[in-house]
Amino acid sequence: MKIISKFQDYYDIGIAYGVDEKLRFKRVSKEMPTIVQELRSIIKVVYRKQSQYYRILCSFNVMLFCGKAYPLVYISIEKIKKVNKKFTYELADDTYCYDLNGVDEYISEHYKPLDEIKDDYERLGYSCWNRNTLKKYVKEHFTQDFAQSLSLFDVYKKPYFYLESIRRVDEKGFEHTETKTILLPQLKQYKFAKTVPPMQAFQEISMYLGKLDLTEDNTVTIDDKYLALGKGFDCYSFKKMPKKREKKRC
Repeated sequence: MKIISKFQDYYDIGIAYGVDEKLRFKRVSKEMPTIVQELRSIIKVVYRKQSQYYRILCSFNVMLFCGKAYPLVYISIEKIKKVNKKFTYELADDTYCYDLNGVDEYISEHYKPLDEIKDDYERLGYSCWNRNTLKKYVKEHFTQDFAQSLSLFDVYKKPYFYLESIRRVDEKGFEHTETKTILLPQLKQYKFAKTVPPMQAFQEISMYLGKLDLTEDNTVTIDDKYLALGKGFDCYSFKKMPKKREKKRC
């Protein structure tokens, strides 16, 4: 597989083992309109540690890679400051987690275990508070069915793309969640190597592109007339035979 791209990614090391010039991968990231159901709402948790207030934001996203869905949670921890009677938020740390244990361990390091976070968090985009444990909400994300999202492989014809929850603030200052779709993002930004190692990712992308090429390039269009002849029919099939004067050539 020969990669044509303006940026590097973590699986590019596969090129060192040989390049198939016939199989070309034009890697260009592009944002697309969302055509699937919105992702789960972003969770916001505010806590205090050593006289400093912080907030944790959990975004429930999914990476669609070579026909499979890899749900993940992007966690950002922000320092809360008040300047001129207005709150500001400064990023202190962030990470991407691809399983429930990873989310639990990361949040426990900064705050406390998921089981202990019950009714002191808010779902952006909703006016009510959720009284289930945060752990249950996160677990549901990793176990849900992404069939609708997987159907997008037939739409985009790309080996991978990313569905991301993002925060929007309207003119009145209210926050809500929207879903953004990114085709062929830079996977190393999302620490995807945690889930799919470099050589495995390179091989899966090569195989997926090879299947796409076979589907698109080997489709031959045959004229209806010759298709009928090939199946044993002619221009008089299922019709009344003409008289000698009306007889025509197929």
